Amino acid sequence: MSYKKNENQAISLSVNENLQVTVIPNEEFEFLMPTKDVTLGYGVSNSVIRVTKHRYSDELLEGKHFISAVTICNSEPKAPHNKVYWTKRGIIRLGFFIKSERAKLFRDWAEDLVINKIDKIENNQLLSKVEKTAILMGSNAKLAARIGINPSVLTHLRNSPHLVSAHMQERIEMVCNHILNNGIGVDTELVQLLIQVENKEVRNGLFNKFMGGVL
Repeated sequence: MSYKKNENQAISLSVNENLQVTVIPNEEFEFLMPTKDVTLGYGVSNSVIRVTKHRYSDELLEGKHFISAVTICNSEPKAPHNKVYWTKRGIIRLGFFIKSERAKLFRDWAEDLVINKIDKIENNQLLSKVEKTAILMGSNAKLAARIGINPSVLTHLRNSPHLVSAHMQERIEMVCNHILNNGIGVDTELVQLLIQVENKEVRNGLFNKFMGGVL
């Protein structure tokens, strides 16, 4: 399996005070990490990663735990290079085969910090959908009523997302997607303009006028 990869969107994350690694957001795998950063994290050489990948080839699967990517580098000469990138699952599974001093620390970091980072990105995307849908509905309370939940759930989603179960988040997203995709009989072009108004009070005031037929 081969991919074309551009590293311009790489994100630098801190494992501890003395170690930073790079992850690259990816729609299919959530994120990818270059082998060189995996070696830094586990405190081993590139050859150790390569040998481990070969030795446990029945447990480290291409397309699931790692991918081979054609990367376009910014340095000269600008030519494609084949590189191996590790997925979230791959980084964590590697940690069970590598017995370095830093292995447990890095594996725990991969399970907690990185996954939480991706969860935060996904939560922000859901919050954006909720905000847009609430504008369409007229208020968070009306959206909550449409979903069939207490409005406090939407408040928790913004302020304390860990209090909202994954099942509930899926339910909220499903309803929001349905409303955003099918609309509720309003001028969606005008609503898109209203969404861009940053001041919440001004935005809600304009929306109320719109719903009352003033705009």
